[in-house]
Amino acid sequence: MKKFISFILAITIIFSVSTGAFAYDINSTKGRADSLNILSLFNGTEKGYELSKAPTRAESLVMLIRFLGKENQAQSGSYNHPFKDVPAWADKYVGYAYQNGITGGVSATEFGSQNISKSNEYFTFILRALGYSDKSGDFSWDNPYDFAWNAGIMPDSFNKNSFLRGDLVDVSYKTLFTKYNNSTESVAEKLAAEGVFSKPSYQAAFPGGPSISYFKVTSGGRTAPTASERLSPAINGTTVASQSELNVFAEKAIDNLQKTVTFKVSGSLFSSAQGWINNLLDRYGEITGYSMSYTPGSVYTVTLRLSYSDGYEVGYAIRYPSENIALSANNQALKTAAEKIIRENITSGMTDYQKVKAIHDYLVLNTKYDTAINGDVTYTAYGTIINKTSVCDGYAKSFEMFMDALGIPCWRVTGKGNGGNHAWNKVMVGGKYYNVDVTWDDPVPDRAGYVSYKYFLISDTSLRADHTFTDYAGRTASENYAK
Repeated sequence: MKKFISFILAITIIFSVSTGAFAYDINSTKGRADSLNILSLFNGTEKGYELSKAPTRAESLVMLIRFLGKENQAQSGSYNHPFKDVPAWADKYVGYAYQNGITGGVSATEFGSQNISKSNEYFTFILRALGYSDKSGDFSWDNPYDFAWNAGIMPDSFNKNSFLRGDLVDVSYKTLFTKYNNSTESVAEKLAAEGVFSKPSYQAAFPGGPSISYFKVTSGGRTAPTASERLSPAINGTTVASQSELNVFAEKAIDNLQKTVTFKVSGSLFSSAQGWINNLLDRYGEITGYSMSYTPGSVYTVTLRLSYSDGYEVGYAIRYPSENIALSANNQALKTAAEKIIRENITSGMTDYQKVKAIHDYLVLNTKYDTAINGDVTYTAYGTIINKTSVCDGYAKSFEMFMDALGIPCWRVTGKGNGGNHAWNKVMVGGKYYNVDVTWDDPVPDRAGYVSYKYFLISDTSLRADHTFTDYAGRTASENYAK
């Protein structure tokens, strides 16, 4: 299977609380711990939250990495450190923090893992993570309190001489809505943009809390929007100062199939912006690549040239014929074939369910799974429709292409199927979301005239029997379709 660029947040939750329909009292430390727990930013132990327990330095650092949404990155990477006293369970966390300049040791060879954590140490961890530097003189690591107060991360009532897990929760809660140094983006906004938590989770954790404009679409991108949903085009020369602002700019470009766009970013943020741009490939399955050029200065002017998947481009062209989209020869052939398939299989009187089923059946009956994986074309809609051979990504891109053309909300989903990289779709029928895995409904070896419906319009619960995926940012498939 093709290796997909995707973000999988893997957290082992030792202790969790019920997320039933009640409001969390964010005026209490316990309530704030509940809210952070919902977002997977704070865990407990087998004994609960243990808010009155003093954490060790190792425990505090692990909690910080989890709070910053970097647990998966820390656990999956290879990060070295010089310390000899770090227990195995904390080794990767300490390595990640050390390599990223968040922590040092109590000596050249000791981290002080079992030392009781002090409040100044945790504030130092947090301030460094926010982009401040004690080495550059922003604050003093041994007395960061005034600076922490001015930065907005110190609770209103705080005893610096006693630091407990409950204090860690209160500081983390304050930090969640604090902006990074030299940025307009808060920690919560950055975590939402990176897909660490979804909009429903955030709304459950903080009912009526500060609004967040962007949540990562973890299900594989956007669909060609309806006229009423379609964003205005990206305006060249727009200034961006954070990942979330660039995401909004990119969504406008995607909604309007803009292939060349220009934005401005301050010189101090340019290196960060290069990472933001690369992250667009994670966020939007429609973008298959990009090139970038820029004019340096105190304010950089950055030009992006975006490449879109053939399925998205052709679905868009069919959806908006008046725009006369210029297509490559292959995409024009794909468009001609797709329009013919629609004419022969879709009628004006069909319900959305009937349209979805007709396209599902067509793809199963007319495509053979490419077990040999004959080149990149097998991952495309062109390979699926024109060559009639495909792998999962080609099936998913083709299904999304037809849904885009027909105006039915649909997303390409990437995740795991029986442990291997895989792609399928999520589609809306009758105002509800359902999963469709066309690939796994097409038997291997191919059986002429046979269509399976095992993976047609099924719930997330049913799909999880053999698929693994991240949450869908509000697109939960809560039930199987009632046929």
